[in-house]
Amino acid sequence: EKTQLLQETYAELKQVKGKLPEAQLAKAEENILKGDTEAAEQIFDTVADESGRIAARAAFWSGRLAEDRLDYTKAMRQYTKAVALKEDSPDYLLAAGRMACTLADYDRAQELLIKIPNDMSDDQVSDFIDLAMQLLYDTGKYREMSILMIFNITQLATYMPIKTGY
Repeated sequence: EKTQLLQETYAELKQVKGKLPEAQLAKAEENILKGDTEAAEQIFDTVADESGRIAARAAFWSGRLAEDRLDYTKAMRQYTKAVALKEDSPDYLLAAGRMACTLADYDRAQELLIKIPNDMSDDQVSDFIDLAMQLLYDTGKYREMSILMIFNITQLATYMPIKTGY
């Protein structure tokens, strides 16, 4: 998982080329190859303070790296910034929702869950269901959780033959 995060972080740095000095980006890329994401996180922090789509993406990545370091307060702050800059992104809403659950801010997690748009990828649907299940479990709503589980199994049984051709 750490290797995947490093690879994805390296790729995301390519998206901010031109926003910062080339030497700063080169240093961050070099550090990532050594397993250190601190310089990359600082770059994402800088770009996140701007506006627009790239700022939202940078805030999201700053949040991911903060979460990896277990700095949940910063991660939530950055995910919240990403959501504020691009309110219809399932990835940003899911990340912020998961972090809100981690911080036991269940009202906020529910608000974020409700905002997630219907046009999600298969992976996002899976993450959405996981977040909904976590929220129900953490708040002691076991009856609702079992209903969601039954609904989910029924949907999967219906969905799988179409998706896989069986």
